[in-house]
Amino acid sequence: MAFIDARINSDYTFGFVGGPQWKTLKVPMASGHNRKNKDWSLPLGRWQTNYALLTPANQEALLAAFWVCGGGFSNFRFKDYNDFRVIDQVIGVGDGTSTPLQLVRNYQFGSVVFTRPIKLPLHAVIKDQDDNVLGATVNATTGMATPTSPWPNGKVLRWNGEFDVKVEFEEDYNPFTAAASNIRECPVRILEVR
Repeated sequence: MAFIDARINSDYTFGFVGGPQWKTLKVPMASGHNRKNKDWSLPLGRWQTNYALLTPANQEALLAAFWVCGGGFSNFRFKDYNDFRVIDQVIGVGDGTSTPLQLVRNYQFGSVVFTRPIKLPLHAVIKDQDDNVLGATVNATTGMATPTSPWPNGKVLRWNGEFDVKVEFEEDYNPFTAAASNIRECPVRILEVR
């Protein structure tokens, strides 16, 4: 399984349905309550759509992705229009070293925060708490940010930017339908991979 650092055609802004899926084991107890266990530490994203009214160029691009990826064999980039932007996400506190930091996206509900590592960042800008832009090299396929000079000691570090998700075609079979002489449609199911 190889990662192809390319994004599938993003003309699906209003076409994909999907989001995060968790796995929770629920065991009914004699009391009528359930005992629960969270089987996964991170959810997996799932999306599905029908690429409709594909132009010849978009059909060619999608067909090429199927061929090159070998169906569900290789991984690639995907833009989830429901969740792709990061604004002022805290990644740590500077400690005066050049230790790389993982870019993250935080989700808060009530007082509880869930931290998601971001592995495929785009246009990442690292700032300190005073809004000073910091020089850093961000690995585009791991999300690790390494400063060009040591992180400022005691300063809260934040990042802004966008991110993609690493995915694969869920199915090995991705048929096209001829809706008209020069228009094709294609159902696509995509699954996040780690």
